[in-house]
Amino acid sequence: RQMCIRDSLKTVLKGGIGKFSQPPQFQETDAVFGTPGLASNNALHYALGVEQGLTKQVELSVEGFYKDLYGFVGQSPDARGVFGYNNDASGRIVGLETLLKYNADERFFGWVSYTLSESIRRNCPTCADTRFQYDQTHILIILGSYRLG
Repeated sequence: RQMCIRDSLKTVLKGGIGKFSQPPQFQETDAVFGTPGLASNNALHYALGVEQGLTKQVELSVEGFYKDLYGFVGQSPDARGVFGYNNDASGRIVGLETLLKYNADERFFGWVSYTLSESIRRNCPTCADTRFQYDQTHILIILGSYRLG
């Protein structure tokens, strides 16, 4: 079917909710160095966005997201001041992602995406909020492909 201009200028609303779990890392449950019997890390993910066709070849997408992290494995001191693994850590990730995409024609396709986000965790209910170790506030990706012949 051949696409007409009117089809390419459509607006799409998108959203999703999901619950995700991940088992603790091996070293966190090791009998010698960790704490056996730890529960899985849990997260609730929420996303809401819009996709808009700008021209026959160009689309713009904007999506906000929020992740509520709970029952995460963390380390905090017990009553004796000894650090051990537990499931008392929590956190949140909030962000906005944009994508400007040029759909493939005979020779070229590509996109530019930018994500602004913040990843915060709390290792225990009374601990201060800190950034995740691998938090990336700004992520810019530029990709393109041109067929020479």
